[in-house]
Amino acid sequence: MVGLIIGSYTDLVTVSPWWQGIPKNYRKYIRINERSTVELDYKQIHPTILYAMQGEQLAEDPYKLDGFSDADRDDLKTVLNTMLNAADPASAKKSLQYGMPARSLPPGYTNLDDVFSAFKAKHSSIAAYFFSDYGKRLQYFDSLIAEDVMLVLHHYGAPCLPVHDSFIVSAKHEQLLYEAMCRVFKYHVGYQPQIKKDKTVFDVMKSKTILSNEEILASIQQLKSDQETGTDIHSKYLQRKTEWYEANGTQGAIIISTDIYVVDS
Repeated sequence: MVGLIIGSYTDLVTVSPWWQGIPKNYRKYIRINERSTVELDYKQIHPTILYAMQGEQLAEDPYKLDGFSDADRDDLKTVLNTMLNAADPASAKKSLQYGMPARSLPPGYTNLDDVFSAFKAKHSSIAAYFFSDYGKRLQYFDSLIAEDVMLVLHHYGAPCLPVHDSFIVSAKHEQLLYEAMCRVFKYHVGYQPQIKKDKTVFDVMKSKTILSNEEILASIQQLKSDQETGTDIHSKYLQRKTEWYEANGTQGAIIISTDIYVVDS
């Protein structure tokens, strides 16, 4: 259920479960016990922890810099996290040389050193942790938070899939997860966290075009044809699912075929 940490925080080796390896956009389709899920995420957890260690509360988005657009936020997040994980500026530059080339920088920034300096000025309270290889300690610390969140969920019988600093649970356990994340974070860090809810499968459904009755019927008929001929991209999954239920003695194994009934009004 959880990425296994082997050794101390000074020499981390992790073994990650399958759901941590799939693209983020696909995680919303994960189902737990045949139920749709939600994913709640600790926002900017490492900068928040570092500020708390200095007795301060993070008051703004740590990944934004003057001169850069909102579209650059992900790149700047990578830069700041690299500054926390790198042992020195040289290794940080080597890691970032293809992610933020000089030609992509806005006016006022000629190279990565200027970006580093801007982050040091913005985060003067925690600048001592930059280029100190402190990221491993932060990873260990947030693993303790994640472990306690999962233990709380386990206590209430709620399955929980951890994804670094976020957690996936059945939709019915969303409030339980939120309260657990708040309580555990406050216990370890001393401040209330910022928690973000990622898009769910229902958000995707709302954004899709509503089909007419004729289009729905045609889609179902095509699905029936694909399943009968074995050309459906999900047919092998459905077959394996049926075989699993049958092998485990589950009553009412899932039927792969689809029957269509059209009722004249």
